[in-house]
Amino acid sequence: MTSDTRKKKLIRKLKNKEYRDAFVLEHINNAIPFQLQALRKKEKLTQRELGEKSGKTQAWISKIENPNYSKFSLATLQEFASVFDVGLVVKFAPFSELINWEINLSPEDIQVKSFDEEKFNESKKVMLENGDTQTEENLVRILSNAQDGHAGKELERPYYPIFGGSNPHKEGPKAVAA
Repeated sequence: MTSDTRKKKLIRKLKNKEYRDAFVLEHINNAIPFQLQALRKKEKLTQRELGEKSGKTQAWISKIENPNYSKFSLATLQEFASVFDVGLVVKFAPFSELINWEINLSPEDIQVKSFDEEKFNESKKVMLENGDTQTEENLVRILSNAQDGHAGKELERPYYPIFGGSNPHKEGPKAVAA
């Protein structure tokens, strides 16, 4: 069955209010346990080890990873988000979002990167015409400072060919801002 056919069939079933309620509950009851289990396995933790990190018992971890258990609290989910160093999003959503999640779900959707895995602190380096390198963030900061009320003042302003234009100062980095 194609994803388009599955989607049409699901939409037809969702026209029934009782089915919609059951669909939402099943989405929550399945998504959270499978994602917790995926996070635990990604970290190569046993249920017992995750229990130790979270202050829970192995039996409790087993229970919360079971899709038939549906009594998670926001506080519990926040504790797990902290243990795995990931964010937690709890929101009301239109059915179209749930349908797309259901139809297009892939293993990558269940995996979540921790804060450190996202590598926020790594800056891209840019090679300048003179061979020096600068981070993109530093280039933006320098150019923003040059544009923020410094018109007519002499300031350190290197030429960055990535932003286009001609080199206003062939001899050195000092230039009069226009």
